[in-house]
Amino acid sequence: MNLQATKSDHGLNLRLPEEFVRRHSLQDGAKLQAEIGKDGSLTLKPAGWDRAAFAAELDASRAALPASRAALESLRGGL
Repeated sequence: MNLQATKSDHGLNLRLPEEFVRRHSLQDGAKLQAEIGKDGSLTLKPAGWDRAAFAAELDASRAALPASRAALESLRGGL
């Protein structure tokens, strides 16, 4: 995906693709976190904490853990 830079009073502006804006529910004034990679690449992501993303990660982690103390004791007994 190519982005076009336009000149402004304080540097250059980039237009974000509509899909990115919609996916992250961005509005005018939204803050983004920018990271510049060693190879000069630029990564943008919404700044701040994303409750939905955290909840999804937590659910995935819970699914990978044993369900109870009995399950843990069962696993320990197999060593």
